[in-house]
Amino acid sequence: MAWNLPDGKRWDKPTEQVAADYGFQSVMCPYNRLYLDWMQVSPGEADVNEVYRGGWGDNNVNSVATVYNYDPLANLGSRSQFALGVQGNMWTETTNNNAELEYQLLPRLQALSEIAWLPAKQKDWTSFLLRLQSHSAIFDAMKFTYAKHYFFPAEDTEFDQVVAQAEGYLKAIKPGKVGHVSQADYTTFRNAVNAAKAAGANATGAVQKVRNAINALRECAVVQPEAGKVYRLVSASTYYKKKYAAPRSTKWAVTSAYTTDSKTTPKNSSALYPRAKAMPCAQCTVATSHSSPPTTKPPQ
Repeated sequence: MAWNLPDGKRWDKPTEQVAADYGFQSVMCPYNRLYLDWMQVSPGEADVNEVYRGGWGDNNVNSVATVYNYDPLANLGSRSQFALGVQGNMWTETTNNNAELEYQLLPRLQALSEIAWLPAKQKDWTSFLLRLQSHSAIFDAMKFTYAKHYFFPAEDTEFDQVVAQAEGYLKAIKPGKVGHVSQADYTTFRNAVNAAKAAGANATGAVQKVRNAINALRECAVVQPEAGKVYRLVSASTYYKKKYAAPRSTKWAVTSAYTTDSKTTPKNSSALYPRAKAMPCAQCTVATSHSSPPTTKPPQ
């Protein structure tokens, strides 16, 4: 197994050459090309939510392009008969589950397969990259976890964008709750969105119908707090929560409490804006026994 490189100590040339000198055949798996426990991309290209961050560290990278551009016969020259094939090594001491394993293998296995059966002079990186795009649908259908750095993001149509916006509202709204629209208004909005989706993007006025539903929702009155009750509200930004999650003990939040005097609440409640929505807190309570609001000041 030709896995190592010249180190100036045990050997002064690639190990497949050393093996060939002794008349041995080798399986090519150099660690700086075909070790699949190395990272898929460099730290600058990685997302904080990478599925796998094990291996040899952030600066040890064998990308899809690195694997594809490796020529297993390059170091043997005219002695290619001493090459048995190629092998990708995925050492699993740093993987915790099958999802992490799949993530490291895919789509680098596609690149490894092509260098195994295709002569180097016939390889074409651009052709491979374009053909690779069709595999994302296969991986998704098989429910594989895979690295998506080399897949082109799908371009949403205008209809897709407004539907996604509407579905974000449907997910964020808690119908009938204080600060949210009523159950009836929510149901009307949901039915309008579902009808537009069922009709499809090619239906006449499809985009405008969804926009009209959104605009109508924004004009709906929201459920008001009940007079005489004390509410503790926790307002927290959740848009960046996934990428910049703070420890539980240091959540960024502003807490306030007040009593109501049947004052009106702005129609444009934060419930209608998923990027800045009010989140429930397990410790939040509604009480009727307080005659005045707490005096604790919100954190600076």
